[in-house]
Amino acid sequence: MKRFTIIMSFIMLTFMPLMAQVKQTVAVLGDSYSTFEGFIPKGYATWYSPTTPPETTDVNKVEQTWWWQVIKEGGYKMGNINSYSGATICNKYQVPVIALHDIDKKNGHPTIKGMKSIADQVLKVIKK
Repeated sequence: MKRFTIIMSFIMLTFMPLMAQVKQTVAVLGDSYSTFEGFIPKGYATWYSPTTPPETTDVNKVEQTWWWQVIKEGGYKMGNINSYSGATICNKYQVPVIALHDIDKKNGHPTIKGMKSIADQVLKVIKK
């Protein structure tokens, strides 16, 4: 019995801290700024992908998207990225809207620099 108690205590001390460190999940409902091929539902239109020509955008890695940066830098878990190129996102259903500013763009879409700016602004709001 004493051995069982010691083993159970060891297991609890080992795994309890892991259970207490559950990460918050970030999910995205977005437009073309939030798309990346392979990370949105199959069949959805996308703007960003590894094969997008450089004259269209310099964003060609998922790690360059604003939401990847928010998840990584904020220590969050990735939820669904439900974005569609061509969608319009508006202030509806009492969901707070962030008025983004100073977004560097190419062809009307954020560049790597613009994605970083979006990520910084989003992190500032969600970490309040």
